[in-house]
Amino acid sequence: LFDAWKVGESYDILAAHLERWPRDYDARWRACRAALALGILEEDETVAEEWFRRAGEQGDASVALDAEGVDGLYWTAASRGRLALQYGPRTSTDLAQQMWDLTERLLAIDPEHPGAHNIMGKLNYEVESLSSIERFVGRLVLRKPFLSQTSWEQALFHHRKAVQIDPDVILFRKDLAETLFRSGDPDAAREVFEAALELPEVWPVDARFKDDMRAWLAENYED
Repeated sequence: LFDAWKVGESYDILAAHLERWPRDYDARWRACRAALALGILEEDETVAEEWFRRAGEQGDASVALDAEGVDGLYWTAASRGRLALQYGPRTSTDLAQQMWDLTERLLAIDPEHPGAHNIMGKLNYEVESLSSIERFVGRLVLRKPFLSQTSWEQALFHHRKAVQIDPDVILFRKDLAETLFRSGDPDAAREVFEAALELPEVWPVDARFKDDMRAWLAENYED
């Protein structure tokens, strides 16, 4: 198990290492991962945004070093998604399009990458959660191709695929449950939420994800 202090210490060690060896690909994507975790764990939105921005910078550097490295592509795409939540529609859709492009590249290299399927599921979920007017405006004004390629069916397909490939990741089950709920299957969603809460906490952000799931259950289910 990890806490925020240990993740912060890890990031500091990686950053110091990269000052001396800036072309270390593995250190770059690990720094991206650590910064992303720190952003998720951070309560202050301004500080969290800075961590997500820093994660993106480290991720971009890793992709520049190895354009086909799956870890760099995955963590860079994940950092784009978190940063997109911090901004308005135009910037968010720019980041989401980048996220989509990075994930398509990753799936072309590794079609069974569970994290890539999770990201694709989340992208479909977020777009389908928009109103029809918002999607229409996004396609015409912002001209982002991915906005016309999403569906609830695709969201569920990718989230189920992520859970099938790696059933022990709490985030994958959490995102599947939220998608089941929003697409009209609250009973199945509840089962997945409850199963996810039984999983052991492995990643630094797992306790936060479990707190989010408990809040979701309390808000959306009566008993």
